[in-house]
Amino acid sequence: MINKSMEDTTNVPTKFYHEYKVSESSFELIKVADTQRNQEHYLLVKTTYSKLGTDSDGDSVIMTASMSVEAHYIFGSRLNLIGQLVSEMGASINGFGRSTRLTNGSVMIRVEDLKGLHIGTYLFYKIVNWAITHAPGYKITPISLSNCDAGEDNKDRRNAFYEHFGLVFDYRTENGVEKASGCSKAALTTDDLIRYQHWPNISVQHLHSGLKDLAHSVDRMRRSLFEAKRCVRMHVRDRNKKNRKLQILAICINWPLYIFFTLIGVIVGRGLGHL
Repeated sequence: MINKSMEDTTNVPTKFYHEYKVSESSFELIKVADTQRNQEHYLLVKTTYSKLGTDSDGDSVIMTASMSVEAHYIFGSRLNLIGQLVSEMGASINGFGRSTRLTNGSVMIRVEDLKGLHIGTYLFYKIVNWAITHAPGYKITPISLSNCDAGEDNKDRRNAFYEHFGLVFDYRTENGVEKASGCSKAALTTDDLIRYQHWPNISVQHLHSGLKDLAHSVDRMRRSLFEAKRCVRMHVRDRNKKNRKLQILAICINWPLYIFFTLIGVIVGRGLGHL
């Protein structure tokens, strides 16, 4: 006689869980135009994704995931910025708690002269779009705003920046400054986010054409530098010629005077000797 409990157990299909981890990076070249200063800046944007999850019979479950975006200055009107980190942002997903964090501590542009050029909007859009796509309906970990960056110009720009993406805040007044600090509402989910896209002065360059443009820019700069050096050499040569002419003129003027006064001295000396 077969035990029924044993028979039921053997008929239950076995599911095999496979844990996986994926990590990848992508690069793009963007050109940022500063029309107010008549400048152009080229930034290399690196986006890194990582994901840890389980797979069972084709059903994939994300346990944790993260992404980071870095922008480095590689060429442009501000040569002193080459190699500098312009901005770094990040986000993460907690699959168990069904929550997502949209910042890695700060959302900022590190270079003062590059603020207000929509670079932050371009980068944060990548984070928001990623969260909406990979964590639909997940709760958003509240974002805190500090009064430390609530300067006269920065406060309104900072608040509008987040609001454009659908984030709603409970603002606080501090030291007489309205909306100086605050915290995003705890009930917000990724379904409330907006894929806000506004960067009219930023264009993505195909790596081939972008590098070609950079090569032309470097060549123009090299030619300008060569021309500047040539002008300096010509200026130095002309200056040396003028100096030599002035030296000859000085000799022509001074030596006769030296001889004249020497003769006067001799004559006066002899006259005094006869007295």
